Amino acid sequence: MLLLASGAVSLSAADFGICLHRPESVGDRTVVHATGLSFQLVRILVDGVQQPNRDEKIAVDFEVAAEVQGVTPAGKPTKIKLVIRKAQAGPETPSEALLPADAVVVVERVNGKTAFVDDKGAAYPKPVHQALSIVFSIGDGSTNDDQVFGTNEKKKPGDTWPVAADFAVQKLRDEGLPVDLANVKGTVSFLGLVKDGGVECQNLSASMQMKDVAFPLPRGLKTTSSNLEIVFAGHFPVDITKPRTQQSMSMDTQVEAAGKVPGPDGTEKAVSFTMTMKRRAELFITPAAK
Repeated sequence: MLLLASGAVSLSAADFGICLHRPESVGDRTVVHATGLSFQLVRILVDGVQQPNRDEKIAVDFEVAAEVQGVTPAGKPTKIKLVIRKAQAGPETPSEALLPADAVVVVERVNGKTAFVDDKGAAYPKPVHQALSIVFSIGDGSTNDDQVFGTNEKKKPGDTWPVAADFAVQKLRDEGLPVDLANVKGTVSFLGLVKDGGVECQNLSASMQMKDVAFPLPRGLKTTSSNLEIVFAGHFPVDITKPRTQQSMSMDTQVEAAGKVPGPDGTEKAVSFTMTMKRRAELFITPAAK
């Protein structure tokens, strides 16, 4: 017992390189279990009168066999084929079948957005697209997690370091969401080492908070208050040639706005609204034989 404890202390005190981005290759296959939740609540007042609520809530549960079919030179996926094993969704719990077993979903970035099509190239209907997009997406390939959450310094369990706020600000601006650097802060933590499926992994987590983000609004409305918080976590094998084994992401957004907009009769109406959005996604990833 003494020898085991001594070895554990030695291991936890070691320094490790931090590498979140794991390049992928065409033909890589995994089995992915993904759960998620998307919640949106909108409250609108027009000339002081409460309007009908615009609330949406979707919970999803997927299990898929995934195959990478296209990558960037840096190893970021550009096209992924999913074969459905389980696909369920619902407003409170994911209790209703969304797609049948063995259905094929091809995920690809088209015109700057993630598209979901079947094996014949036909787009899935909006409810299916909305459910899939909670847990599956393909970025533009221009950035990776290391650029925002990583560090060039070796770290040991218990260490923390700041997120690259300047890089995050530039990325948000590129996506049409201007925010001042002074209004962005965040921290990454190396929580420790864990065994996941027999693989030794770094347990990393990060949180980033932003305020006064200039979200796009209808003409005549101005943001009076906005806050955005992103929380990211994952298990990343110490062997950097192996893919992450699990990953979670949450995003909470609160926006308040007010102004005057033309009503149906052409007269200006005083409008104020509050929008709350929450999104959660958690993925468990197991490599599969090629």
